[in-house]
Amino acid sequence: MTGLINLLICCLPMPNLTDTKVFVSYAHADGRELAQDLVRDLAASGLEPWLDDQRLSGGAIWTKEIEQALDGADVVLALLSRASYVSGICRAEQLRALRRAKCVIALMAQSGTDVPLHLEAKQYLNFTGATGYKQQFEKLLESIGVRDGVFLKSEYRYTYVTAPPLPVNFVERPLELAALRNALIADGDVRHVALTALHGMGGIGKTILAQALCADEVTQQAFPDGLIWVSIGKESTESLVTRMREVGKGLKDDLSLYDTAQGSINQYRTALRSKAALIVLDDVWDARDVEPFRADSPRSRLLFTTRDTSIASVVGAREFTANLLTKTSRAASSRSGPAGESLIFLHRRTNLSGNVDGFRSRFP
Repeated sequence: MTGLINLLICCLPMPNLTDTKVFVSYAHADGRELAQDLVRDLAASGLEPWLDDQRLSGGAIWTKEIEQALDGADVVLALLSRASYVSGICRAEQLRALRRAKCVIALMAQSGTDVPLHLEAKQYLNFTGATGYKQQFEKLLESIGVRDGVFLKSEYRYTYVTAPPLPVNFVERPLELAALRNALIADGDVRHVALTALHGMGGIGKTILAQALCADEVTQQAFPDGLIWVSIGKESTESLVTRMREVGKGLKDDLSLYDTAQGSINQYRTALRSKAALIVLDDVWDARDVEPFRADSPRSRLLFTTRDTSIASVVGAREFTANLLTKTSRAASSRSGPAGESLIFLHRRTNLSGNVDGFRSRFP
């Protein structure tokens, strides 16, 4: 009887793959060639593959085209490689697809690579060798046909966020938000936490923009291990241990190990090493408040807001300066400034590492 059932299963026709929309998620550094081969062969097999062709030349950023292609896809192929493991773009693509109940099939594109926990599976299609591509591709077509993908674990359905909620009168600033987000998640060779200073004079919305970043769906997908907010301030009475314990709680770490200042720093850095998290320090007045939160974590980022432009250079941060003034507040600032002082806005200026459009404002 069992043999008959197996025979019937083997004889079942393959589902019609024609017009199946397939999104190919890959990292430029070490997944480009395989991605192109897959797109070519998937198209030849009657499917409709899509990949971010801008990424082929490097400098990947998040775009509306990526969102639309992901949301319209039937199947998403996640090419696993060393570069994709640390890529915020790839991570956001993977989590967006999984959280939208897409069929996500993980392909091992490079041997010895780490696998994100949200993509862990019993086995992977192995495209790491020079030989065996044809056989693996046939298996891939079978997997696409039966929608044999990764099951999303419950702990990754949502991202833990501790940022304050946005005010009811919040005015969206999509250009500034996109530029800041890309400064944090754009692909690059980052061995340490990338520090990005979001600075400007007081009262122009630095904190609100940082809150909007934490509320952003793509940012939450890029940092599935948590978006953790820490209020610093000029005269805060909170101890470092208290701050570190809040971060440790967000990282789901053992809080009993956060007992002393140095012990808390050591445990935080140990816990963050394997995480993909965004730590936000709001209203920094002294570079010494940033130092304890620096860590060796290639998939995490540290963002701080400050009105002191010198802090970024002191801690070695990439500098992001957003033009957040309205026309009314610009006029008021210009009138209130001393004679000869003017507010200069250099719009659409590439002032970040990588090909990211920033927004810069400064007093001369």
